[in-house]
Amino acid sequence: PEGTFGCDGYSNSIDSSWLITAETGQRITLSFQFIDTETYYDYVKIYDGSNSHALLLNTLSGYVFPDDIHSSSNNLYVTFHSDSSISSGYEGFVANYVSFGNYDAACSSSASHTLTSSFGSFGCDGYSNSVTVSWYINVQTSSSIYINFENFNTEQNYDLVTIYDGSSENSPVLAIYSGSHAPPISSSSGQVYIKF
Repeated sequence: PEGTFGCDGYSNSIDSSWLITAETGQRITLSFQFIDTETYYDYVKIYDGSNSHALLLNTLSGYVFPDDIHSSSNNLYVTFHSDSSISSGYEGFVANYVSFGNYDAACSSSASHTLTSSFGSFGCDGYSNSVTVSWYINVQTSSSIYINFENFNTEQNYDLVTIYDGSSENSPVLAIYSGSHAPPISSSSGQVYIKF
């Protein structure tokens, strides 16, 4: 799922909560468009689970633009609290959420995959040491394949994702990514080979 929620302006003495649930095997990314609350007294809390007894990931208050927050499961629980005074003049908050990672499992052993659908997700929801995983994407009805990494985090300079513009490692290299930055990229044909 994906969507937007929040309090575009708010009153005193508010206690609201949102439970975001994705399909089993997926996780959730939460991105804030803005947060503008009374510092320390009015706040948003984000929990890594289905209720306020789960691990608290962050407490946000004031005028901030936090980094994206990622759940470790298919549930994320968000609460908003305002105290009994001075809520006028504050805009509240607006957040976007999107699920990601509909993968079979972590990349715990070497494997090769062939994908032929014109749309879908693939990747490693975690990975082990000394594994090689590849994905050959072959969409015969497409003149180009657009790859957008919804979440990317590998050991910088050591655990690499190489994208080839064609059917194998012998094709030209489009990009080599590691660390936490992997911009979107497009192929020049309906074939891409990706090696991790």
